[in-house]
Amino acid sequence: QGDSFLQAMGFQNRMMKIKHDFLISILPGEQRHLAETLGPKDCAIVISYSGSTKQTVDIADVLKHNGTPFVLISSKPKSKLALMCKILLEVTDIESQSIKFSTFASQTGIEFVLNNLYSYFFIQNYDENTKTRLESEIRYIDDRT
Repeated sequence: QGDSFLQAMGFQNRMMKIKHDFLISILPGEQRHLAETLGPKDCAIVISYSGSTKQTVDIADVLKHNGTPFVLISSKPKSKLALMCKILLEVTDIESQSIKFSTFASQTGIEFVLNNLYSYFFIQNYDENTKTRLESEIRYIDDRT
């Protein structure tokens, strides 16, 4: 539930609009329970700039136990999480851990990776996804009664 949470919510919104399930828990602590519901036929996306947050490592342990592959978005290619993941999508590591005025660089990097993932999913079924998006926009263009 760190600084990358808003980027994950935006990704969920975009994926939902092309009818791809992307589950995210907004309540603290429920992400582990959500991980418990996943299995070998699922794939999780784990976002951790540091790659070492205890709660996120615990979630990754659950995913590994359940045989759920996961993609990690992180700036630390040698972190515990990076060693556990199936695929690492690395973001820049230019923020100081001791002097941190803002998380702008990490948030921008994570947003870039998520946008590219979305683009990949979108283009896999471009015509259908374009049709679905347009129909949805027309249907909900004016949802006032």
